[in-house]
Amino acid sequence: MRFPEGVISVVDDDESVRASTGNLLRSVGYRVETFAAAHDLLNSRALEETGCLLLDFRMPGIDGLQLQRRLHDGGFRIPIIFITAFDDRFLRQRAMECGAVNVLHKPFDAALLLEAVRIALHRSRSAHIPHAKLMEAAESCLTETAEVTRVLSARESEHLGECSECVDALANMVREMVRGRHEKKAQAMGSDE
Repeated sequence: MRFPEGVISVVDDDESVRASTGNLLRSVGYRVETFAAAHDLLNSRALEETGCLLLDFRMPGIDGLQLQRRLHDGGFRIPIIFITAFDDRFLRQRAMECGAVNVLHKPFDAALLLEAVRIALHRSRSAHIPHAKLMEAAESCLTETAEVTRVLSARESEHLGECSECVDALANMVREMVRGRHEKKAQAMGSDE
């Protein structure tokens, strides 16, 4: 059986967790990509295709909560399931407040993980506007005409008018693009001196 929901990305610095989790998910037909660090996912093509993210809390470099925030700020609405060896109520509460689907403790039961992934993918398939389409709309916001409706279908435009998550994602994308343009302009001005 193949699942059309996109890639399930697993980010964990523990190689045995990546391997066993990836093998379990592949055994039931999911497409899986594994990453040893958050920056590996951020710099991969799999990010755009990720329909669900299994993410460790504690990793060197960018930790799980920092990655969750970066993805949110970048307009990604990827359902996240945290996997952790630590029973830290504060981290669990923080992750859930920031939109995580679940927090599972290692070692986790295979059936529990598969159910959490099913729920996350159901959330991922909701009627939200795809990330790539929102990026295109964000770029159109920065043109002189700024006509988002030219980029979005009638259904997507209607959805944007009703969905605060998509509006927030679009606004975050526009802010990041504006910030990036200001940084480039400042760098260009600095190199002219």
